[in-house]
Amino acid sequence: MNIVTYALEKMIPIAVQLNLTRQCNLRCIHCCVGKRNNGNGNGKNPHGTDSELTLPEIQKVLEQLAEAGCLLLTLSGGEVLFRKDLLDIIAYARRLNFAVKVFTNGTLLGKKEVEAFGKLHLQEVHISLYAAQAQVHDLISGVSGSWQKSMEGIRQLRQAGVAVKIKCAIMRQNLAEYRKVYDLALSLGADYGFDPIITARDDGNCDTLKLRIDQEDLRKILYDPIFQGNEKKSGEKENFACSLGAMSEEITCSAGHYICFISPEGDVTPCVQLPIRCGNVRTYDFNWIWRHSPEMLKIRQLRMKDIRGCNECRHLPWCARCPGLAFLEDGDLLGPSSAACWMAEAREQDVHINLAS
Repeated sequence: MNIVTYALEKMIPIAVQLNLTRQCNLRCIHCCVGKRNNGNGNGKNPHGTDSELTLPEIQKVLEQLAEAGCLLLTLSGGEVLFRKDLLDIIAYARRLNFAVKVFTNGTLLGKKEVEAFGKLHLQEVHISLYAAQAQVHDLISGVSGSWQKSMEGIRQLRQAGVAVKIKCAIMRQNLAEYRKVYDLALSLGADYGFDPIITARDDGNCDTLKLRIDQEDLRKILYDPIFQGNEKKSGEKENFACSLGAMSEEITCSAGHYICFISPEGDVTPCVQLPIRCGNVRTYDFNWIWRHSPEMLKIRQLRMKDIRGCNECRHLPWCARCPGLAFLEDGDLLGPSSAACWMAEAREQDVHINLAS
């Protein structure tokens, strides 16, 4: 029995993403954060930073996650380094034996943080880098000089022996750059990951979708030798646990089954991509939300047979449908996903070309 099968049987949330803040110092054009980020460049939460979980509240939640059996903890934002207590949060999580990943843009990393990350033995630090050229990256991040700061952060972490993964969202603005980012990652001794699925904002605004590359360019990317036989590096939205292992073909996805998400204000949802509020950790114990929330149970009861129009689709063998994207982009949790169709059609063409060559 593998870990996923065991987690499914025992209802264990083995991987949880906790976003610590909505504040950010960048203004990335494809950012999935909607109106809750006021867009004025400082990324302050319109509800006030006081609404973010405090350190004692986070420590209490971490204890509840440990009790529930969580193994993998991802800390993200916003920009996590806006939290002055970030190192205290990580240290507490490590004392509870979580494997910890940190998602950051790397621009605010200093000597103190780099040394602490090394001593705390993080599983990995993910840093977003959108190009090998500063001009292209800064155009996407919306802040001049951000590429240089991110690169310095990556170099410092690697020199300290910290595992780094460079993540690059592929869009029209940087399509010509992903190969250069790949070479750059290898030269720095870093892992890499590419994602062409630019998503809608979490408030339902779909303006970001116009940044997606066209399907012909998508097919070329999938046909690129650096992705052949290693699809985890491209083409799938990485939700911190999607690659844990094969899950039952009956369930729609891992959301609410062995992964979930907690917002900076304490709202629990089945996944960062699926903004269906199941409860708040300030009101209910996490374990109650995970095991008894009506919304979580409803998500958990969904099966592939409930998806309308997909089970007879000729693209099904190449489809990696995400219910969250279907919900955000198409407004229907159980309907076809335009993002999945876009990707599946390109994958099918890629396979046919491979078979013919």
